Amino acid sequence: MEGTRQHTGRTQASRGPHLKPEHRAKEACQCQPNGPMDRTGRPTKEEDMERLGMEEDHRDHRIDQTGQGLVRTNGQWPADAPRVERFGFTSGAGNATVREHDNVTLQCDVTSNPGSSIEINNTTSSIGSSRTSNPDRQTLTTMLLHVSCLEGGNYICAARNLIGEASQTVPLQVRCVPRRYSFSSETLVFTSGLHENVTLSLTVIAFPQPTFTWRRRSNTRPISTTAVTTEGVLVTGSVTIFDVKEEDYINYTVSVTNTEGYLDLEIPLVSKSRPHLPSNLKAVNISPRSVTLTWEKGFNGGAKQMFNIQYRQPGGQWTTHPTRPTEDDTLQLDIDDLEPGTFYEIRINAKNEYGTSIYTSAIVTTDTGTFLHIDIMFSIQMFWFGNFCFWGWAKEY
Repeated sequence: MEGTRQHTGRTQASRGPHLKPEHRAKEACQCQPNGPMDRTGRPTKEEDMERLGMEEDHRDHRIDQTGQGLVRTNGQWPADAPRVERFGFTSGAGNATVREHDNVTLQCDVTSNPGSSIEINNTTSSIGSSRTSNPDRQTLTTMLLHVSCLEGGNYICAARNLIGEASQTVPLQVRCVPRRYSFSSETLVFTSGLHENVTLSLTVIAFPQPTFTWRRRSNTRPISTTAVTTEGVLVTGSVTIFDVKEEDYINYTVSVTNTEGYLDLEIPLVSKSRPHLPSNLKAVNISPRSVTLTWEKGFNGGAKQMFNIQYRQPGGQWTTHPTRPTEDDTLQLDIDDLEPGTFYEIRINAKNEYGTSIYTSAIVTTDTGTFLHIDIMFSIQMFWFGNFCFWGWAKEY
């Protein structure tokens, strides 16, 4: 959950099965498995008192011959399952609608004898709990600080003691401006071949549910072949382009709007192609006989890509590394069995079913960690190593 929770030591309970009067005394007696009560009506074992949730100062409890269960000598509070008297928000309403980043306080009031354990939770986790053996009205209060739109939903107060259990549910609605869902596609780029059908989609977090308006360009009429699906506050809007033609390879616009605000984005549709070249190739760990490489992947061209790494001493033959990571792997690779104090050229490219990218290259030395990244172009570059000057070169392969 994105918000921060805090709670006090008061509790609330949920309602469970309620004993009929003629069963209460029987239930109270059967909770003493080690023997019957003595002639005064007191339990014969201290541990039996504890199972009833009573403290030492409650030893004057005795069986009420009228069948009303355990009572004090003054005739107050018969034994009973928990009862949720009230569960809701401190504003007094049974449910609540708030704006994102508001603070929200839930309160649950419970009565029971003996006392109950009380917990407030949502569909994924507990946000507050309390336990007491005192038979009295109990209150559990918990707070959600800077509540997130993702924290909306049903909240449950549940209470339980030796006699029974109970629960009550209230809904919380959190209003928020549409924003892109962080776990949606890394890049909002879609690909298609000619004469194929393609669906562009966008998932947002929003409440109330927003509308999606798709256009080929910002000043054109909306596209009609759209759909919207909802899962809680996660809303996905999509548009389908049928029989893709050359003129369909453009940047589409989508406007997502609800009562709290709006989100405007451009989403390109491109032709399937070879992947873009990897970038930011560098050595993050260098030793006399090995180097560790990292890089960043480019756009995959509409198909899964893999990476090919080669290395050599300047002017020598290229050696291809046997491991070929894919875009789903960690973009890191170790090159071992190198010669100490030696310069190596290293290059990497990407490949998918539509073709192979050009290389991006680097030079590294195994003894001191001197490292030069070389741009993809014909060029001559000079760098210093100690008191010596070296000339580096690079070209597109």
